[in-house]
Amino acid sequence: MRMVRPRSPGSVRFRAVLAAGMVAVLVVGCDLGTSTRPTLGPDGTLPLDSVPDTSPGPGDTPGPGDSGSAGIPGFDGWQTINAQDVQIAQTESGLAMTLTRRALWFQTSRGVLFYTLVTGDFRVTATVQTSRTSDSSQEPGGDGTVQLAGLMARAQTPQENYVFVVVGSDANGLSVETKSTTNGSSTFAGPAWPSGDAVLKLCRAGTTFTLWKQASDGSGDFALAATYRRPDLAGELQVGATIYSDSTPDITAVFPDLTIEPLDPGEAC
Repeated sequence: MRMVRPRSPGSVRFRAVLAAGMVAVLVVGCDLGTSTRPTLGPDGTLPLDSVPDTSPGPGDTPGPGDSGSAGIPGFDGWQTINAQDVQIAQTESGLAMTLTRRALWFQTSRGVLFYTLVTGDFRVTATVQTSRTSDSSQEPGGDGTVQLAGLMARAQTPQENYVFVVVGSDANGLSVETKSTTNGSSTFAGPAWPSGDAVLKLCRAGTTFTLWKQASDGSGDFALAATYRRPDLAGELQVGATIYSDSTPDITAVFPDLTIEPLDPGEAC
């Protein structure tokens, strides 16, 4: 495997290491002095000069549902599903995703997924900070709309098959939601959560997925949010960061750290 370095040195870290049963270990993040949100433009979106060109470049071969190469420093080779509905950039605060058009993960509908391909048992972890795009001092939602972002593992199949854990706001208010969709049929739960931020974790061990949540400041232990047994999701998966809304979007999600690493046999999530 060829080691790929970030195109822009500085605060961004990237490490790619071969691992048994997995394509690579990826550790992507920022050395942060604060947890501030990225600076948005007057129109409430990321400045255009910070938004990369998401059109396919030379040698890019998007798979089913893909929308081209992301071209973001530290994320070489990553792809975006429904790239036309999102702005993605590496900011001083971390990876920032601003949803610009309605895109929903439910039943056969597709939201946005920024992903890399992963095989074998794995753990993906990230701090996820959500806020309104229109006012970054406010948490998303609160008006009955669904505005959520987090971590996802999805199969490249004709019908929708995936699991995810997300934070933000659903129709009832702030929550951490978990969802499992099998052949376009979704089941989910979204118990209340005290804020629009959380540390989220998603693991695959064999055919079992466990989804976890923790306070955004890292205090307290991880709490198990859901367990899904999905033999159909045993192969190569699209794994990464997701964002979606069921209506006019007003959500920006920041991922100060995003880690994908292999799980050894018998290792706990």
